[in-house]
Amino acid sequence: MKVIVAVAESRVRPEAVVARFGMKPEDVRVIDMGKEKLMLFSLGDTVRLDTIELLSMEGMKEVYSFVKPYKLIHKELKPRNFSVKIKGKPLFGAGLKLIAGFTCRCTREDRNILKKTRRLSQRGIDSFYFRITDTRKADLAMIKELLSGIKEKGFNIFITLPSPDVIEYLKEIADVFVVEKSNMQDFALLREAGKSKIPLMVRKSPWATLDEFILAAEYVVCEGNANVILCVGGVFTADQKVVPDIISLMSLKEQTYLPIVMEVDANYSERYIPYLAKFAKDIDCDGILLENYHVIGDICCLPGK
Repeated sequence: MKVIVAVAESRVRPEAVVARFGMKPEDVRVIDMGKEKLMLFSLGDTVRLDTIELLSMEGMKEVYSFVKPYKLIHKELKPRNFSVKIKGKPLFGAGLKLIAGFTCRCTREDRNILKKTRRLSQRGIDSFYFRITDTRKADLAMIKELLSGIKEKGFNIFITLPSPDVIEYLKEIADVFVVEKSNMQDFALLREAGKSKIPLMVRKSPWATLDEFILAAEYVVCEGNANVILCVGGVFTADQKVVPDIISLMSLKEQTYLPIVMEVDANYSERYIPYLAKFAKDIDCDGILLENYHVIGDICCLPGK
């Protein structure tokens, strides 16, 4: 199936386009992006659409034709002045954004996280990712209480989104929701996260193809939430070791305009991590997610931080 994407002014009515080309209403999907609209035309074997005539209509700005499975996050469709914003400010800047990761196991040890975030903030880190391993209501309440103290300091909080049921409960403290690798293809979760309009980071499963990963992000954008971040971790080798997915990182930079974060696994040897951070900077990654607390200080000292 061929898909044509038209960028139009907000005043353009899709009914007028449907009537002009003799199409059915179900052949067109409209996504409101504020001052502009995206119109998606699904063309089967019996539908014909002249792209030149479509572009000549009043209010039409640009028209693109795609045969790839993903359309909305293609690099050619990057909105003007696009950036993922938190509290009205762009999350990513010219340098490499460092996101420090922690695992919340709902134990007394979690209280040490507050001390660690204070130490890291002295090195200029203002973004922290908290991975939740238990999703019971009582444990979520404990985590919410813990993170409220961190949010009061003005830090950016990334937090696991385990299911659609907790979106309303966690959105008070979350600046960015994170869809874990195991939920990357939970399309109900992705749709509800898109409707929440809260920025979302999608982590790539090691077993997912690149197209499957991009389509997961497309589900979120289809609901009108363009604030999506792609996070790429490692892949397994034949001897079950994790190595960086360099090919996926470089391919994503060529195919999509969404910001890309390189995930550095906590099991990597500490002496390799500073070199991986330099590599992420060289290929223009927007950020790096690091869950190894002991070497975060070393990366903060890299040139260009």
